[in-house]
Amino acid sequence: MCIDAINKVKTLKLTGCISISGSGLIPLGGSVVLKEVDLSLVGQHDSQVIVPEPKISEYAVLPILNRIVGAEDTSLEFIRLPKVWREQRIPQMEQFIESFNSLETSRNHKCTECNVLCRETGSGLVEGINNDHDQFYGLQNFSCNICRRFLCYECETEEGVQCLIYCERCEGEYCTGCNPMKYCDLCNDAKCSKCNATETCIDCTESFCDECADKCDCRSERRCEDCVPGYRKCEYDGCKRVDCDDCRESKNYDLVYCDVCDDTYCSECRYLKCSKDDWAHSCSKCQKIGISV
Repeated sequence: MCIDAINKVKTLKLTGCISISGSGLIPLGGSVVLKEVDLSLVGQHDSQVIVPEPKISEYAVLPILNRIVGAEDTSLEFIRLPKVWREQRIPQMEQFIESFNSLETSRNHKCTECNVLCRETGSGLVEGINNDHDQFYGLQNFSCNICRRFLCYECETEEGVQCLIYCERCEGEYCTGCNPMKYCDLCNDAKCSKCNATETCIDCTESFCDECADKCDCRSERRCEDCVPGYRKCEYDGCKRVDCDDCRESKNYDLVYCDVCDDTYCSECRYLKCSKDDWAHSCSKCQKIGISV
């Protein structure tokens, strides 16, 4: 009220305000200058899951948003809703989405790449907020969350990359110019470059996200980055230890070839392997381990 927000505020972000109910936004009701509203309460590339659940109330805020959407000559174009609202899907939420989508449809937004109305590009999605009951419910369609350009989901870059892609982690959509996506060759999820620095394995040349990096068969967190081709790796199930002649001295374990097993194991896994088999048929080194225990 002190800054005359109803006539001056164009962008509203409530990042970190997890204890408010939202009733203090009443002075913004009916604003015709407000263009962007971010009620997610988290940063642009943070997970939208908040524990414990925030106190922001649909019953307090949705009537205010409805007044803004219903105002003549309203400027509201982009809105980011709290995840807890998107999961609960109360009737008032459905009504607000319908009103906002009617407003967006009347504006006839065109894709900035192909100059075709976004809703007529074959995706089957409505302009505005997704109202389907799936993982995208409550998220805005056809809009980059950074530059706010309108893009359809059929347009691709010259390299054949989709212009507008959804990030699995921060649940935002970004154009390739603002925030290019990186794909994991194991889980196939797409995560924006700000959420996940996908790494490429130097051995198999596949790319892995943070969650899948340690699942690569030829990766080891303790492997020296200067290892040369010809390194050895432990053949025991689940072990990813590797070494080579250049870096073995810096390790606190070693890999040894077993002429009985015809495989290479680190010292710990050699014991695990032979402890499951008959000690009498193990190599001499393993038999000594078995006798000692």
